Amino acid sequence: MSFVMDNVVQLLTMDERFWLSPGMTWERVRDRGPNGDVLKPVPRDFIWVLVLAGFFILGRKFFERFIAYPLGRHFCVKNKVHRRPADNDVLEEAFSKGRRPSETVVLGLAKSVDWTERAVQRWFRQRRLAGMPSNMIKFKEGLWRLFCYTGMLVFGSIVLLNKGYWSDTLLCWEGLPERAMEVDLFWYYMVELGFYASLCISQFYDIQRKDFWEMLAHHVATMCLLSFSFITNYLPLGALIMYIHDWADPLLEFAKLLGYTRQPGDGRTVKQWFGEAVFVLFMLTFWYSRLYVFPTRFVRSAYYEMVLVLGESWPMHKVLVSLLGVLCCLHVFWSYHIMRVLICSIIAGKVQGDSRSDDESEEHKPHQENGHRLSSSSNTNHLPSRTNESSPANGYHDSSPANGYYASTSTNHQ
Repeated sequence: MSFVMDNVVQLLTMDERFWLSPGMTWERVRDRGPNGDVLKPVPRDFIWVLVLAGFFILGRKFFERFIAYPLGRHFCVKNKVHRRPADNDVLEEAFSKGRRPSETVVLGLAKSVDWTERAVQRWFRQRRLAGMPSNMIKFKEGLWRLFCYTGMLVFGSIVLLNKGYWSDTLLCWEGLPERAMEVDLFWYYMVELGFYASLCISQFYDIQRKDFWEMLAHHVATMCLLSFSFITNYLPLGALIMYIHDWADPLLEFAKLLGYTRQPGDGRTVKQWFGEAVFVLFMLTFWYSRLYVFPTRFVRSAYYEMVLVLGESWPMHKVLVSLLGVLCCLHVFWSYHIMRVLICSIIAGKVQGDSRSDDESEEHKPHQENGHRLSSSSNTNHLPSRTNESSPANGYHDSSPANGYYASTSTNHQ
């Protein structure tokens, strides 16, 4: 316990023995030369992260209102709001115990409230849908993420692809941590950190998913990894890691947007085929970048080459490698869910949904509950609902793979 506390104290007090490689000092790391014109990392640079995070948050408000919303209306994206059904204390108590009651429970509840079974099932379906975001809300969020992820990918390509770090990761460590920072790498780091900071904040008011805590852990681990590597001036490999994470995210968001723009009665259109092709490309890109390139090149470089060039391992080196390990575990977690979507698509001929996401297609199954077909002639007048139930014609079921999987988001930055 005392060992852990000692390391925490050294971390918080910026102890050189914890943060820097053996024999290195903060003076050497932050020395800006006799004229002060050499770019080196200093803590006050993080003010740019706060400024850019605020810019992203405000920019998103403007983008969604004046760009994404008009585009959504142009493509006839639905903006339907699901309202709660009429209050019923008995059913509400049952709902708190289970969102999908069995047939036996439904039968008992129907007797308790003197409703038909179908009326009870419909109440539960409407209760599950209550508060779910409309396709328009998801479209606006997805278009903003597509815009940001694509911009980050282009920015990273411009900054990194002419430096040689990609072809030879040993170059990432030469002369560090005393080497001067490159201006374009500095701003690439600041923009990425600002974007991740905005994601950490928006995580609490965006569309909520079942992998909320996993996604939050991903953002926090990434923020810590970037911040620690910036303070210690290990920018090149950190920039490569950010860049590799940007590969798959635009593809996922684009595939999801194609699903949101589909209309009832479209059938198997070119748009859906194209969306599914984009999603397959996303899966291949995700697996290649996150499960192959990331661990075999970049985690290996941080674990092995960093010590090979800079000397024996030190506490902050272990912290950085541990954070990379956390990201690897999260990549495996999300790959598992992507694989589930793929297997369900192959077996059933359509996507069965993602276990990490709240059901987004329940409203499109009004005649199917708990594994049996509901009789269309059942009396439903016992259910005083605040909203009309959607019919199959009005509730389009989007079977696009991209809308069966969520990663952020995904993934970005995932």
